[in-house]
Amino acid sequence: MHFPGHRGHGGSHVSAPADWKDLGEDDLDRQYIVRRQVADWAAFLARWKETSAGVRRQYAGHLDIAYGAHPAETLDVLLPARPAPGNPVQILFHGGYWRALHKDEYAFAAVPALEAGVVAVVVNYELCPRISLTGIVEQCRRAVAWTVRHIGAFGGSPDSLFLSGHSAGAHLVAAILMTDWRVQGLAAPPAIRGACLLSGLYDLHPLQHVSVQDDLQLTDAEVSALSPVRQPIRNRAPVLLALGAMESPEFHRQTAGYARHCAAGGVPAEAVEASGRHHYSVVDAFADPAHSLCQAWLARILQPGTTGARS
Repeated sequence: MHFPGHRGHGGSHVSAPADWKDLGEDDLDRQYIVRRQVADWAAFLARWKETSAGVRRQYAGHLDIAYGAHPAETLDVLLPARPAPGNPVQILFHGGYWRALHKDEYAFAAVPALEAGVVAVVVNYELCPRISLTGIVEQCRRAVAWTVRHIGAFGGSPDSLFLSGHSAGAHLVAAILMTDWRVQGLAAPPAIRGACLLSGLYDLHPLQHVSVQDDLQLTDAEVSALSPVRQPIRNRAPVLLALGAMESPEFHRQTAGYARHCAAGGVPAEAVEASGRHHYSVVDAFADPAHSLCQAWLARILQPGTTGARS
């Protein structure tokens, strides 16, 4: 399934050569620093923050619950007014290049699923450079383990988990899918039934040569261990990959590469482009129940008898 509209990259972005290593440092920044691509990026973040504040007030949820010992390891459980049968659970991870933003600014993305009767868990994590990317991934894995153990007390089903994330959050979802859950103290892998990854970063190697490296300080070992395209997918839930058609060629390459990785591993994956959308407006599409991207994701969550393979 592809969304209507052209499949070109659109916009005025520079073209990417076959190998990202042929790009100069400034060109790499143009490809990866999305604030250089979208002039009004700050307006999107301001609106998301304002809307999310209202969402957190509106839903009869439980806010700022600790899922670990670190002060930043908190999450919100937002409860639908009319729960769906089986109360599926969507766990959401915000973006921000692992160095910005907060769960409190991302609650708006949970609204369509909440309105459909789905319990929402919106996860916070510490940011680079105060913590390494390795540490962030471990925090997010703890958040999922907490959800498995405790979401039943909030009316959610631990046997029906759906993960979603944007940008850095999409990477974190992909990292969760390659987790050995025995390390997290779970007797069995979580019942992850599906994942939606928006505008994700799955090959971390180029980021060592982008200005975000000043904060990320990625080591070669981290690049190998935390690049989803370099590691097997252990939690083999169906994956919906999406990005805006107007995003840079490198973001398209990242998504295409992870789609191929899923296919090579036998993981059901569908890659789609949202016509006329860029790195920020694609999240608005995800949060718009009238948009086909949102509808496609909700259909996966609400499909009767939805199951996902575990390993």
